[in-house]
Amino acid sequence: MPITYSLAPEPFWILIDTNGQTAGGGFLYSFDNLTRLPKAIFQDPGGNLEWTNPIRFNLNGVQGPFYFKADSSNPDDTYYLEATNAQGG
Repeated sequence: MPITYSLAPEPFWILIDTNGQTAGGGFLYSFDNLTRLPKAIFQDPGGNLEWTNPIRFNLNGVQGPFYFKADSSNPDDTYYLEATNAQGG
């Protein structure tokens, strides 16, 4: 079955902290939901260019676009995401 790379529902994501402010310089960590091992998110629809893991957001708290890998032969293998502020909290 094919492996595809799908654009996230929102092309550009914004991180918001617990005070309702943008989390400028924050991080997005991506893991395999089953193993909790790091799992790549991609910058292009062909899956050729990976983002760093963690992905650092700009000073406005915005980053993207994000393409997520999907394997139709293993539909349970999805992503587990964690976001933090610039200080890692």
